[in-house]
Amino acid sequence: MVMSILNNISSLNAQRSLYNSGRDLQNTMGQLSSGTRIVRASDDAAGLAISEKLRAEIRGINQATRNTQDAVSMIQTAEGAMEEIHAMLQRMRELAVQASNDTLELNDRAFINDELGQLAEQINDIGDRTEFNGKTLLAGALSSQLSTASEVVPGSIIHTSDGTAVTNVDVSGVNNAATAPMTLTLTGDTTSNTLTLTDAVNGITQNLSIAAINANSSSTLDFSVLGVKITIASNVGSTSTEIIQGFTQATNNEIVIAGAQTAGTGTMEFMTGPDEGDTMNVSFRNVKIETTNNGGATEMAALHARLSEFTNAINANAGTDQLAAENLIGELDDAIAYISEHRAELGAFQNRMEYTINNLQQTSNNLVASESRIRDVDVAQASADLAKSTVLQQAAVSVLAQANQQPQLALKLLG
Repeated sequence: MVMSILNNISSLNAQRSLYNSGRDLQNTMGQLSSGTRIVRASDDAAGLAISEKLRAEIRGINQATRNTQDAVSMIQTAEGAMEEIHAMLQRMRELAVQASNDTLELNDRAFINDELGQLAEQINDIGDRTEFNGKTLLAGALSSQLSTASEVVPGSIIHTSDGTAVTNVDVSGVNNAATAPMTLTLTGDTTSNTLTLTDAVNGITQNLSIAAINANSSSTLDFSVLGVKITIASNVGSTSTEIIQGFTQATNNEIVIAGAQTAGTGTMEFMTGPDEGDTMNVSFRNVKIETTNNGGATEMAALHARLSEFTNAINANAGTDQLAAENLIGELDDAIAYISEHRAELGAFQNRMEYTINNLQQTSNNLVASESRIRDVDVAQASADLAKSTVLQQAAVSVLAQANQQPQLALKLLG
């Protein structure tokens, strides 16, 4: 070995070894202190990218699990309310059977009718008040319909939705007289001259520009793709200017929405997966005892009619109250079957949701295990590496101290 004063190669080699062992020791201590093998992207760039995708999937699945659990809670809320409705319908049927017996007098049936009325009101009250997070579930409020202008009253608000926002169509006045104006205000973007209808089920849209209507004529906005037509008609001779300014001299001006969806049920969509399109839909029916004009079910509307018939027979004292009570039994059977069918639908959907939750939880566990294998540190291996790096560092320090003494030997040759 050449003895040199200017360049101490042994010292340089020892310094490089000390640097490497110190770097390895620092990395190993970082892994052990954080519990992860990838402390920074440079530790494993590919592994970091894969694990981050897995983390996104895991967090999405965990949130989907919570969403599904909320859906189960909503279904349980509705089903619990319908359980009470079932009990009341059963009691109403019991009363109807009792009222059908000819051993009773008119006054006896009048007392029975009072209880039937109270039970019917309570069923309607449950339909109106059963809510989950502010959403009414059993009153048909999740969907609504306006068939003709005759059903529109001043102050009505038509709600339309495109899946992301709700637009209110405020009907501030409707009158069929020739001297009264009709004002239809669209609440939304005032700078737009286009009316858009969206099919909430299929997501299909059509845009039509709104133009002026000539005198003595009508104009139709034909949304044929959506199966909806809006007709604006002017049936009284008047000037075009007057029609444009608000149909001030026209009569029977109307907006007719044809082919709209009925309001007997409302459909809700639940996000039950981590990706777009991972959804489930469930329908909640209207359980109120009311006429179909208000969006009620035909079974409950028929029950409403029979109850009214029974009440009228008692009030008229025409001797038909026993027959009216007997007719009521069949409608109550239909109403009970209607509620039973809906409870069965919700029960089946709840079971499906429970299986979905189990699957999501299992999938999340598997993904967490996959992500763990990529990112988590092997403590046993890291501990061995720590001991190795510590020994190498100590050895490098000792060798460096000896290497730095070698130039001193050259002084002895000069002495």
